[in-house]
Amino acid sequence: MPIYDFKTKTAHYLQVRVKWAGKERYAYVRVKRSRDVAMKEAVKAEAQLLERRRAYNLRMALKHNYLSPDGKVIGITEYKGLQNKRSGIYPIHEFKCRISHEGRIYFKHVSIMKHGYENAYNLAVEFLCLVKPVRPYDRTLLLRAIDAYKEPSESHYLHVVQQDAAGNRSNTATVHVKPDDFKETLEKEINEFQKKNKKVISGLNR
Repeated sequence: MPIYDFKTKTAHYLQVRVKWAGKERYAYVRVKRSRDVAMKEAVKAEAQLLERRRAYNLRMALKHNYLSPDGKVIGITEYKGLQNKRSGIYPIHEFKCRISHEGRIYFKHVSIMKHGYENAYNLAVEFLCLVKPVRPYDRTLLLRAIDAYKEPSESHYLHVVQQDAAGNRSNTATVHVKPDDFKETLEKEINEFQKKNKKVISGLNR
């Protein structure tokens, strides 16, 4: 790709142009003391734009078969919820797989709480690759799509068991909180527990 000189009344720039999706993308590097130094930076900027174009083209090539417009894998969804069991209410955090291939639908649930986020996602992708014929390079792209699922920060689950005055289980709840709120939420639940039961819980302030 050619790199152009672009001059204004007050400054001199090197302009990089790369086109994809019907639009020109530009990058500018200001020429200060040395044009050669600026040219090296312009070459780096061009490489970054070319990589963005390559990623876009690959995404477009895959979108109709594997990826949705938001970058997530079609058929793999992240689910957070609660499950009611005899022993209480417990959190569910998993990847749900619903893969359609040749007129059949294949299902699988992969627990994030059991396997960890990345391992659970990799297992979900592996399941898709078992159901559908996926080229090795496409498989790599699917594994990289994990970034479309990740939240800015991880979350924690606080499992709270409430008791009545006699010490019997009266209610069970699960609170889903982020790390910054975890300590505050935990202290709140402890204070409420102490008020209801009028008991001192030892060891919590150590």
